[in-house]
Amino acid sequence: MILCTASEEFVAKKIAEHVGLFDDVMASDGVINLRMEAKGKALAERYGKGNFAYAGNSSHDLKTWPYAGEVIVVNASKSTLDALDDRPSIVFEWDIDANTGMKAYPPPLAAPTMDCLLYTSPSPRD
Repeated sequence: MILCTASEEFVAKKIAEHVGLFDDVMASDGVINLRMEAKGKALAERYGKGNFAYAGNSSHDLKTWPYAGEVIVVNASKSTLDALDDRPSIVFEWDIDANTGMKAYPPPLAAPTMDCLLYTSPSPRD
């Protein structure tokens, strides 16, 4: 599993180290801002267009998802979901709290998550 984010590399690496789930990190490096289409191109360059699943949540991800083989949407706005039509492979949405009218994140998520590459297709075996 790869953390792929537009956040600066030093921040992304600290997060990946703290969380302990990621095999690698792809992030902005002070020269290239790894967001939108730049993120999609970087992932496609590394894994091949259509050979990875990409999870995202914002309108910025609309430029990344075309490079992915699987589109995973996490708690996106209605306008982002509408723009995707029927392309999402998986959609995760949190419930709206009836008392507050706000999105209720299940513990331990207390804040929106960063974009990440969930998994890549296995490498062909000889």
